[in-house]
Amino acid sequence: MVVVADMVSDKGIVVVADMASDKGMVVVADMASDKGMVVGADMASDKGMVVVADMASDKGMVVGADMASDKGMVVVADMANDKGMVVVADMASDKGMVADMAGDKGMVVVADMVGDKGMVVVADMVGDKGMVVVADMVSDKGMVVVADMVSDKGMVVVADMVGDKGMVVVADIISSHG
Repeated sequence: MVVVADMVSDKGIVVVADMASDKGMVVVADMASDKGMVVGADMASDKGMVVVADMASDKGMVVGADMASDKGMVVVADMANDKGMVVVADMASDKGMVADMAGDKGMVVVADMVGDKGMVVVADMVGDKGMVVVADMVSDKGMVVVADMVSDKGMVVVADMVGDKGMVVVADIISSHG
Protein backbone atom coordinates (compact mmCIF):
# COMPACT_ATOMS: atom_id res chain seq x y z
CA MET A 1 0.00 0.00 0.00
CA VAL A 2 1.17 3.48 -0.88
CA VAL A 3 -0.40 6.52 0.69
CA VAL A 4 0.57 10.01 -0.38
CA ALA A 5 -0.94 13.17 1.04
CA ASP A 6 0.22 16.44 -0.52
CA MET A 7 -1.24 19.85 0.25
CA VAL A 8 -0.03 21.93 -2.70
CA SER A 9 -1.49 25.23 -1.45
CA ASP A 10 -3.74 26.67 1.22
CA LYS A 11 -6.72 25.33 -0.65
CA GLY A 12 -5.24 22.44 -2.66
CA ILE A 13 -4.97 18.86 -1.46
CA VAL A 14 -4.02 15.62 -3.19
CA VAL A 15 -4.57 12.27 -1.53
CA VAL A 16 -3.55 9.06 -3.29
CA ALA A 17 -4.08 5.59 -1.89
CA ASP A 18 -2.92 2.67 -4.03
CA MET A 19 -3.27 -0.93 -2.90
CA ALA A 20 -1.31 -3.25 -5.23
CA SER A 21 -3.49 -6.35 -5.02
CA ASP A 22 -5.94 -8.23 -7.20
CA LYS A 23 -8.62 -5.98 -5.85
CA GLY A 24 -6.36 -2.92 -5.98
CA MET A 25 -7.86 0.50 -5.73
CA VAL A 26 -6.80 4.08 -6.31
CA VAL A 27 -8.41 6.99 -4.53
CA VAL A 28 -7.53 10.50 -5.64
CA ALA A 29 -9.00 13.66 -4.16
CA ASP A 30 -7.80 16.92 -5.66
CA MET A 31 -9.20 20.24 -4.53
CA ALA A 32 -7.80 22.61 -7.16
CA SER A 33 -9.36 25.80 -5.77
CA ASP A 34 -12.01 27.12 -3.44
CA LYS A 35 -14.73 25.74 -5.64
CA GLY A 36 -13.02 23.07 -7.77
CA MET A 37 -12.91 19.46 -6.65
CA VAL A 38 -12.14 16.16 -8.34
CA VAL A 39 -12.66 12.84 -6.61
CA GLY A 40 -11.81 9.60 -8.37
CA ALA A 41 -12.07 6.03 -7.16
CA ASP A 42 -10.92 3.23 -9.43
CA MET A 43 -11.11 -0.42 -8.38
CA ALA A 44 -9.03 -2.45 -10.87
CA SER A 45 -11.02 -5.69 -10.88
CA ASP A 46 -13.46 -7.50 -13.12
CA LYS A 47 -16.17 -5.57 -11.37
CA GLY A 48 -14.07 -2.39 -11.38
CA MET A 49 -15.73 0.97 -11.13
CA VAL A 50 -14.85 4.61 -11.62
CA VAL A 51 -16.51 7.39 -9.71
CA VAL A 52 -15.68 10.96 -10.64
CA ALA A 53 -17.18 14.06 -9.11
CA ASP A 54 -16.02 17.38 -10.53
CA MET A 55 -17.38 20.64 -9.17
CA ALA A 56 -16.09 23.11 -11.76
CA SER A 57 -17.68 26.21 -10.21
CA ASP A 58 -20.21 27.33 -7.64
CA LYS A 59 -23.03 25.84 -9.62
CA GLY A 60 -21.36 23.47 -12.11
CA MET A 61 -21.08 19.79 -11.25
CA VAL A 62 -20.38 16.61 -13.18
CA VAL A 63 -20.80 13.20 -11.62
CA GLY A 64 -19.97 10.04 -13.53
CA ALA A 65 -20.12 6.44 -12.44
CA ASP A 66 -18.98 3.68 -14.77
CA MET A 67 -19.01 0.03 -13.69
CA ALA A 68 -17.09 -2.05 -16.26
CA SER A 69 -19.06 -5.28 -15.98
CA ASP A 70 -21.82 -7.15 -17.74
CA LYS A 71 -24.19 -4.98 -15.78
CA GLY A 72 -22.16 -1.87 -16.61
CA MET A 73 -23.76 1.52 -16.27
CA VAL A 74 -22.99 5.16 -16.89
CA VAL A 75 -24.54 7.95 -14.86
CA VAL A 76 -23.78 11.57 -15.71
CA ALA A 77 -25.33 14.55 -13.96
CA ASP A 78 -24.34 18.03 -15.11
CA MET A 79 -25.78 21.10 -13.42
CA ALA A 80 -24.79 23.91 -15.80
CA ASN A 81 -26.46 26.74 -13.85
CA ASP A 82 -28.90 27.41 -11.04
CA LYS A 83 -31.78 25.66 -12.72
CA GLY A 84 -30.25 23.80 -15.68
CA MET A 85 -29.59 20.09 -15.29
CA VAL A 86 -28.94 17.24 -17.71
CA VAL A 87 -29.02 13.65 -16.54
CA VAL A 88 -28.03 10.78 -18.81
CA ALA A 89 -28.39 7.23 -17.59
CA ASP A 90 -27.33 4.21 -19.64
CA MET A 91 -27.59 0.96 -17.71
CA ALA A 92 -27.15 -2.33 -19.61
CA SER A 93 -29.69 -4.17 -17.47
CA ASP A 94 -33.27 -3.90 -16.32
CA LYS A 95 -32.40 -2.17 -13.04
CA GLY A 96 -33.75 1.25 -12.16
CA MET A 97 -32.23 4.63 -11.53
CA VAL A 98 -33.36 7.73 -9.69
CA ALA A 99 -32.20 11.30 -10.33
CA ASP A 100 -33.61 14.01 -8.10
CA MET A 101 -32.83 17.72 -8.09
CA ALA A 102 -33.82 19.02 -4.67
CA GLY A 103 -33.59 22.76 -5.34
CA ASP A 104 -31.80 25.58 -7.11
CA LYS A 105 -28.51 24.63 -5.47
CA GLY A 106 -29.33 21.13 -4.17
CA MET A 107 -28.74 18.11 -6.33
CA VAL A 108 -29.06 14.42 -5.57
CA VAL A 109 -28.16 11.70 -8.05
CA VAL A 110 -28.64 8.11 -6.97
CA ALA A 111 -27.68 5.12 -9.10
CA ASP A 112 -28.40 1.79 -7.45
CA MET A 113 -27.44 -1.50 -9.11
CA VAL A 114 -28.83 -4.30 -6.96
CA GLY A 115 -26.98 -7.17 -8.63
CA ASP A 116 -24.44 -9.52 -7.10
CA LYS A 117 -21.84 -6.81 -7.49
CA GLY A 118 -24.23 -4.10 -6.32
CA MET A 119 -23.10 -0.50 -6.38
CA VAL A 120 -24.53 2.69 -4.95
CA VAL A 121 -23.35 6.12 -6.07
CA VAL A 122 -24.71 9.17 -4.32
CA ALA A 123 -23.71 12.72 -5.22
CA ASP A 124 -25.29 15.39 -3.03
CA MET A 125 -24.48 19.08 -3.50
CA VAL A 126 -25.89 20.68 -0.37
CA GLY A 127 -24.85 24.25 -1.21
CA ASP A 128 -22.57 26.42 -3.26
CA LYS A 129 -19.54 24.96 -1.53
CA GLY A 130 -20.81 21.73 0.06
CA MET A 131 -20.47 18.42 -1.73
CA VAL A 132 -20.74 14.79 -0.70
CA VAL A 133 -19.84 11.85 -2.93
CA VAL A 134 -20.37 8.31 -1.72
CA ALA A 135 -19.53 5.20 -3.71
CA ASP A 136 -20.34 1.90 -2.04
CA MET A 137 -19.70 -1.46 -3.72
CA VAL A 138 -21.36 -4.08 -1.52
CA SER A 139 -19.45 -7.14 -2.71
CA ASP A 140 -16.97 -9.39 -0.93
CA LYS A 141 -14.31 -6.89 -1.91
CA GLY A 142 -16.58 -4.00 -0.97
CA MET A 143 -15.31 -0.46 -1.08
CA VAL A 144 -16.50 2.82 0.37
CA VAL A 145 -15.26 6.19 -0.85
CA VAL A 146 -16.50 9.31 0.85
CA ALA A 147 -15.46 12.82 -0.16
CA ASP A 148 -17.05 15.57 1.90
CA MET A 149 -16.21 19.23 1.33
CA VAL A 150 -17.73 20.86 4.38
CA SER A 151 -16.44 24.40 3.75
CA ASP A 152 -14.17 26.42 1.50
CA LYS A 153 -11.11 24.90 3.10
CA GLY A 154 -12.38 21.80 4.92
CA MET A 155 -12.26 18.42 3.23
CA VAL A 156 -12.46 14.82 4.40
CA VAL A 157 -11.61 11.85 2.20
CA VAL A 158 -12.17 8.35 3.51
CA ALA A 159 -11.47 5.19 1.52
CA ASP A 160 -12.37 1.94 3.24
CA MET A 161 -11.97 -1.43 1.51
CA VAL A 162 -13.56 -4.04 3.74
CA GLY A 163 -12.20 -7.09 1.93
CA ASP A 164 -9.37 -9.40 2.84
CA LYS A 165 -6.95 -6.69 1.81
CA GLY A 166 -8.84 -4.01 3.72
CA MET A 167 -7.41 -0.52 4.03
CA VAL A 168 -8.42 2.81 5.43
CA VAL A 169 -7.14 6.16 4.18
CA VAL A 170 -8.24 9.33 5.89
CA ALA A 171 -7.17 12.84 4.88
CA ASP A 172 -8.67 15.64 6.89
CA ILE A 173 -7.78 19.31 6.49
CA ILE A 174 -9.95 21.42 8.75
CA SER A 175 -8.40 24.81 8.00
CA SER A 176 -6.30 26.57 5.40
CA HIS A 177 -3.22 25.64 7.41
CA GLY A 178 -3.97 21.93 7.42
